[in-house]
Amino acid sequence: MIRKFKPGDRVLHKSGGPLMIVQRYAYNFKPILGWHQSNHIVECSWYDGHGHHTEQIHQNNLYKLKPSHIRSSQSEYTNNRDHKKVVSCCFEQMQ
Repeated sequence: MIRKFKPGDRVLHKSGGPLMIVQRYAYNFKPILGWHQSNHIVECSWYDGHGHHTEQIHQNNLYKLKPSHIRSSQSEYTNNRDHKKVVSCCFEQMQ
């Protein structure tokens, strides 16, 4: 399977949720092969009011956002304090 993302990409889960940052493709252990890096499971992280979170998600369940999409969607997050903090944090990192 072809990798769709690279570390640092901003993504959203197709079912919704917070803006996340791709950290890397996850490592998996298979008894015969040992540890290997996955080509389809992505490790993503995000911040909210409760701290830092990470989750491993199949790449087909994520949308990649371009910086212009993140900036134009800022008004969508103004009603949710946690999402606004995440978006603001990402704007600071991009500049």
